Amino acid sequence: MGKKDKAGMAALKQPFVEGAKKANNIAPKLAEEIFDLIEKFAQYGFNKSHSVAYSVVAYQTAYLKAHFPAEYMAATMTSEIGDTDKIVLLIDDCRKMNIEVLPPDVNESETGFIVTPHGIRFGMAAIKNVGATAVEAIMRAREQGGRFQSLFDFCKRVDLRVANKKTIESLIAAGAFDSINKNRAKMLRLVEPTISAAQKSQEMEEQGQSSLFEGGAKNPDEFSAPPDITVPMWQESEKLEREKSVLGFYVSGHPLLRFEQEINAFASVRLAKRAA
Repeated sequence: MGKKDKAGMAALKQPFVEGAKKANNIAPKLAEEIFDLIEKFAQYGFNKSHSVAYSVVAYQTAYLKAHFPAEYMAATMTSEIGDTDKIVLLIDDCRKMNIEVLPPDVNESETGFIVTPHGIRFGMAAIKNVGATAVEAIMRAREQGGRFQSLFDFCKRVDLRVANKKTIESLIAAGAFDSINKNRAKMLRLVEPTISAAQKSQEMEEQGQSSLFEGGAKNPDEFSAPPDITVPMWQESEKLEREKSVLGFYVSGHPLLRFEQEINAFASVRLAKRAA
């Protein structure tokens, strides 16, 4: 019954009828009727208590979606965080509901999707190469020292054993450092020297040493951080492609978004509705 195996059920009918006759002296005709009811229920049967529970949950979710749409959608996306296809559909639903889905941000994001005054903030755990342990380390550093002011500040304060080079590169590609510097190309170029500088700075602090050049500077880290460089920003197409490579879909935009009005004018059906 549980496996919806029609052939298996058919094979059990005769033994059931014979067993009913032998064990309980039930007439074959009545036994067949009982078996037919069991077979019908096996297709998809609901008892009343089960139906009531479903209707209560349906009412509750409808109420939440109507009165707390952002919170409802954030919770729904968090529950589907491992299913890229469903996340894409949910983000599209958010756009239709005029709820903005914001890219992940090391200064605001948490493990799952959260509601902010500006929209739903993407969860960092959904980024490729960024595990829950790394997210916890980032959140812990943020709680202890406040917002990250630079890539060097991030690398110095976050445990680089769990948030390694690959993790940081994926965060940059996903747009998680845009609140610090919107030039993702530049940030990516600086990852390796910044990690190296941050590790040296940490080692010096642990050893109680200071650089010869630090002198009486108010911010010794300025002498440890790699020098500023000029790197052209990625074109919109490259930015979105890299974003998709670590998220599985586009968040900050879409290559076809500028043609949305034309597509809606000519399209008569959506693939998602067709598949459903």
